[in-house]
Amino acid sequence: MTNQKLVEENLDLVKKVSYKTKLPELTTFTYDDFMQAGYEGLCTAAEKYDKTKNPNFSTYAYNFIRWEILNQYRKQFLIPTSEIKKGNKKANFTDVDNYNENTIHPLQLTFEEKLEILDDIIRTLSPRQKEIVFKRFYLDMEISEIAQELGLYKSGIKLTLKNALNKMRKAIA
Repeated sequence: MTNQKLVEENLDLVKKVSYKTKLPELTTFTYDDFMQAGYEGLCTAAEKYDKTKNPNFSTYAYNFIRWEILNQYRKQFLIPTSEIKKGNKKANFTDVDNYNENTIHPLQLTFEEKLEILDDIIRTLSPRQKEIVFKRFYLDMEISEIAQELGLYKSGIKLTLKNALNKMRKAIA
């Protein structure tokens, strides 16, 4: 079955997911925005669909559609993905409440300003965290390679990396 045919046969699924998706009442997202984002998710699902692995397309596409709707909403308000979880009724949407036209979007910053912000954030890390982040993301080393080089367990590297990234996320917010 072609991608176009899969998309055409499952347009009702986009409507269903759009109606079911609940976001805060303060959102400027309209039903049409939901439908557009859902359609993009449906097209992505159709492109990635493999009938040999996933026999039921609608089940496969449902998560793509829902994710795309939530992701478009998140992008609009710069909300971390972790704040928008399925069934998370207590998600923190204070960023939406505080959003206004004076909010600086990351795309409005110059490259030098972004580097300066990143440099300030990296300074908050411990020397070990800096080393692991550098090896993982700058040198593109695998967790196991870093662990072997530093003589540590992979779980310790993962935990240190997780803590460093969380610290950086908090510094950005």
